Amino acid sequence: MSTMRCPLTAERSYKKAMKPFEALTLMKEKMAHHFDSDIFATLVNLLK
Repeated sequence: MSTMRCPLTAERSYKKAMKPFEALTLMKEKMAHHFDSDIFATLVNLLK
């Protein structure tokens, strides 16, 4: 999951960085089927 979150929150020459909350929201809404729900919940709790 961190390999997905890091590119979303990093500034790139072709896009602005997302805020961490925006990245987690995108991951939950569009990519949830790629992640174990318990592990994703743990990541969210760690980043609070």
